[in-house]
Amino acid sequence: MILRDDRFSEKISPYLRPNFPYVCGRAAAWGKPCHNGPTANGSCGGTSECHPYNEGGRWICRRPPSAGGPCSEGPLPDGSCCKTLTACQPRRTVRKIRGRISVMVAAVVIAAIAAFGFDFGNQEQVASSLDAGPLSSIHQNFTSEQGCNACHAAHGSGALGWLEAAMTDSGPSDNCTNCHQFKNPVNGPHNSALISASHPGNTSCTMCHTEHKGADANIVKMDDAQCNSCHKAKFASFATNHKEFSETYPFGQRTAIAFNHSSHFSKHFKDARYSKNAPAKGCVGCHNVALAERNVPVRGFDDTCAGCHQDTVAGREFVMFTFPEFEENPIDIEDIIESPGGTLAAAAKATQDLQGEVEKLAETTSSASSKAIVEEIKTILADLGDRVGSEEADEEFEPISSETLSPVSAELLGVNGEEVDEYAEATKTLVEGVLENGVTALAELVGEAGGNPDTLLRGLSNSTVVPAFTAWAANKEYEATGETIEKGWYANELSLVYRATAHGDPVMKAWLDYAAQNGSESLNEAFLSRTDGAGACTKCHAVSSTETDKNADKNKKVALKVEWKSHPADGSPLVKYSHKPHVNLLGPGSWCTSCHKINEKAEFSAAFNQLDPHKFSSNFSSVKKGTCVECHGGGQVSQTCTTCHEYHQEPGFKKTMMRQVADKK
Repeated sequence: MILRDDRFSEKISPYLRPNFPYVCGRAAAWGKPCHNGPTANGSCGGTSECHPYNEGGRWICRRPPSAGGPCSEGPLPDGSCCKTLTACQPRRTVRKIRGRISVMVAAVVIAAIAAFGFDFGNQEQVASSLDAGPLSSIHQNFTSEQGCNACHAAHGSGALGWLEAAMTDSGPSDNCTNCHQFKNPVNGPHNSALISASHPGNTSCTMCHTEHKGADANIVKMDDAQCNSCHKAKFASFATNHKEFSETYPFGQRTAIAFNHSSHFSKHFKDARYSKNAPAKGCVGCHNVALAERNVPVRGFDDTCAGCHQDTVAGREFVMFTFPEFEENPIDIEDIIESPGGTLAAAAKATQDLQGEVEKLAETTSSASSKAIVEEIKTILADLGDRVGSEEADEEFEPISSETLSPVSAELLGVNGEEVDEYAEATKTLVEGVLENGVTALAELVGEAGGNPDTLLRGLSNSTVVPAFTAWAANKEYEATGETIEKGWYANELSLVYRATAHGDPVMKAWLDYAAQNGSESLNEAFLSRTDGAGACTKCHAVSSTETDKNADKNKKVALKVEWKSHPADGSPLVKYSHKPHVNLLGPGSWCTSCHKINEKAEFSAAFNQLDPHKFSSNFSSVKKGTCVECHGGGQVSQTCTTCHEYHQEPGFKKTMMRQVADKK
């Protein structure tokens, strides 16, 4: 028989583990095992499709070729797999079952021997020997009704029941999760799928937390010896044995706001034109130390940036629609006047009684905006009426516009805004739709293109669009009557424009989000360019790719996101730090530079010219271990493992537990 040389290749075969005591529960149930298989302690190893690894500070998907290869989404920022699966219940192998039977037989013999030497007639002696001691006060409160069964599996009486209890793996660790919950894998080291894959082993709650020490016992407290029992790198103290921090610690990616501390403190705040707006109290002038925890939040724009940048934000605008150049008249004059139904039908039913109907509309209209529409339409239609049938109507068409279609309109219409032949028909349909239905036509166009009209067209009214589109349809420039609108939506000459009202303008933000998520290259240039983008928003707000996998298809359009709010610095979920006690001890603002030193050589701003948030140069030098040792060392401040590290990820209580608390109250 000729065997295939590649039958066990990683591309077609999962990694086989014949010596493992467990097999995948999916294999037993459906004949389709996962490619990870169970761990050595019998827990499911398939709660995620891969176990990412860190390469040069970047988490890389390592799903094997036999399972489809690296996924397009890539790992999450904390290094865990983005594709989670429901855990199965692994089954014991025949080899494991045989081993347990052998142990049980040996236990029966030992139990029989021990039974002859135990005085079961003395009940006090039996009870005393079985009493493990009082529980901690918190657990007494929740186990008083069930007793031992709340944590320990019940067993029958007699020798057989005792033997069953001795051979059954049903200790308190299994029942802890009836109340407590953690990130999966629950029984994996540090609740990390990545660590569980690289360091398989049996972990249980009772390895660190043991009960029956008395009502006042602290069963949560851990000492360094417990950590050293698992970690290969042993150390006596933080000061002497802890490794140095990483070169970028504590930062894992660039900031959401492109605020260059170096240039502001060394240049702008020293400029006489802006020095009056410099934060008088230094760091705490912008950072709110009253809310300091792991991060010290930044105060809002109005409190920190508006003094210098308010005028550069308000008044920025973008063009939604520009009436473009046509080679021939797209809309007949008589069609405009005789447009059936909709907005113009309210002004005139037919050419003969046009002026009379408009006058009637003027008499029945009360609002100033509606009257303005009527007056402007009357002027335009009067001019059109004079042109119908005249020699002017028969003259060669001369387009009023020499512009191309705006990038926004081209994206919404799905056409090339540079080519007349491509955009002419679609633009004509849009103009006719606005003449017929006003803003509704634009709202439908936005919705069909995947946008939300309620946010993207917020504040746009018929009083703005109808007169303008009527003029453009008549091949005329539009001149708005009354005072010029300085903020919000307005139309003038050949364009429909939106001008930002202030920082955080909701319409401007909505359009930038739309461009980031759905836009073409030209639309991204119109809104997301740091130099020419609408609203100048991305000069300060980072634009980041949502694609984290470097092996993803480079030709695929990648969705982007605008970082509107500052976010906490990325860090290990197992590291904890609070600024609050340090601020209280040293004084707010006075000692910030003890740890945070500006790196004047860092190319901070360059990181915002590309889309990968993990390619960055921090504004600050790395926090050094030696800085911490100045206080946390030499018998001064605590330097235990748990001073700065957490064991569990995402600890909490299950809803059933919370209901029990409510019932007891």
